Amino acid sequence: MRGLVTVGLTKHHARIIPHRTARGHMHLERRSMEDLALYLDEMVEPTIKDFENNPTSVRHAFLACVTVFHGVDYLAYPRRSPRALRNKFGRESPEFKLIDQVAHAFKHVVTDGPPGQRVRAAEVISRPPGWFGTCLVGTMPLAV
Repeated sequence: MRGLVTVGLTKHHARIIPHRTARGHMHLERRSMEDLALYLDEMVEPTIKDFENNPTSVRHAFLACVTVFHGVDYLAYPRRSPRALRNKFGRESPEFKLIDQVAHAFKHVVTDGPPGQRVRAAEVISRPPGWFGTCLVGTMPLAV
């Protein structure tokens, strides 16, 4: 039995997740949207799949960056500071730092940082498919 049943909106949005136990009995598990696994399943994975299906779409790139970036909030909740964890991931992973920059560029038009390191939303452009012998001159390093 696959599917999710909405049980209503309360202080925390919740889902009832049906699954079979090891003995084959049906069990209903209540999970809130504050659950990292639920956020990854319902928000991140489908958004990444949409971007994979539309690899030159700036809109899909932005939405993928925002959902991945905010996954750290769910990872940190409720015991840790999401800001500290995001900063740590950004220092350790240039890929996560790029996700952070793209997400913030679209949300705030331009990212914080020293001149020359700021990213503007207008700098995130669609990279057209390439063909042998052709190229696009003057593209920014944040081409999607």
